[in-house]
Amino acid sequence: MGMTPDDQELECASIGVLPTAEPAVSALRDVVERLTAEVGLSLARARQLRWVAGELERALTFPDLVRVRSLADLLAHCDAYLALAQQGRLRHRATKNVLERESSKASMRVRRDCLLLLGRAAGIEVLIDFPLPRAEKSREFNGAYSVLQDLYWYYRYRGIVGYLELRAMAIACVVADTGARVSELCVMRGDDVSSDFRSIRVFRNPYFSPNSDPEVPEHLWLSPGGKSILEAWLPHQRWYAGPEKYLWITLRQSTSKKADGRRELRPVGSPLGPRAITEAHSKFVARGHVNLPPRLESLRRTARPRPVSPWGGRSL
Repeated sequence: MGMTPDDQELECASIGVLPTAEPAVSALRDVVERLTAEVGLSLARARQLRWVAGELERALTFPDLVRVRSLADLLAHCDAYLALAQQGRLRHRATKNVLERESSKASMRVRRDCLLLLGRAAGIEVLIDFPLPRAEKSREFNGAYSVLQDLYWYYRYRGIVGYLELRAMAIACVVADTGARVSELCVMRGDDVSSDFRSIRVFRNPYFSPNSDPEVPEHLWLSPGGKSILEAWLPHQRWYAGPEKYLWITLRQSTSKKADGRRELRPVGSPLGPRAITEAHSKFVARGHVNLPPRLESLRRTARPRPVSPWGGRSL
C-alpha cells in the first residue's frame, strides 16, 4: 500500500529534503513502486532499486543536488549522486574503517544499472558521464577448464593440503564445473553429490528469481579434477556435519554478530553463508598457489556445465 501525500511530506521532512524537492521524491517513489510490482523482476533487483532510491533521496540534502525540482532534474544530476555514493557519503550508518568508506566496484555498477532502469520506467533519458569501473574480464584467467587443471595438479603434487585449503579448492571446482552462484552454493547438501562423486545436483535459484523453480534441480557432471578434490573434501564434511547436512561448513568454532549486537557462538559444522564462502575463496587466492580469479563470479561466467538427467526435487 502506497503512502499518502501527507505521509510522504512528513518523511521528506524527516530526512532533511527541501519542500521544493518533494515532487521529485514523490515521483521517484512512484516509479520504484511501479517497477518493483512488475512480474519477472527478481527480489534482489527490487531491493537494489529501493536502495538506490533511498540514496537518491539522501543525496537531495547535499549542495550539489539541493536545487533539484523534478525527477527529470534529479536523474540529470546522476553524476553528482554517483560521486557522493562512491565516497560513501550516502550510507545510513557511518563506517569506522577509512578503507571501507569508498564504495565497491560492484556496488557502483549496480547503481548505474538501477539508474538506467529508473530512467527507462519514467521515460527519461539518463546520461552517465561519471567514470565507472569496468567489469572484470574472466578471460584473463584462461577460463574454468584451466583453473580446474591447475587445482587438480596443485592438489595432486602438493602432498599435504589443509582442511581450509581443501574446502576452498572444492568450492572453486564446483563453481568451475557447474557455474553455481554463491546463493546456490549455500543451499548445497552433502547428499547432492552422487555416490561415485562424478556428478552433483544444483538447485538453481538466482536471487530468488520468479523465473526459476528451487524444487527442480540440475544434475551436472564433475570433471576428473573436481571429482578427486570433492571426494577428498566430503569425508571431512560428513565427519563434522553428515551427508544430509550442508556441503560447505565451518571447520573452526567461531562467533557471529546478531542484529541486537550480541555475539552468538557457532559450533564446528555450521553452514557457511555467502560472505564466508567468498572470504574463503579470497583467502585461498591471496596465497597465490593457483592462478584463480579473485571473485567467484568471474570463475562462474567461464563455466560450461555438462547436464545429466535430473534426479528429482527435494525441499530446501
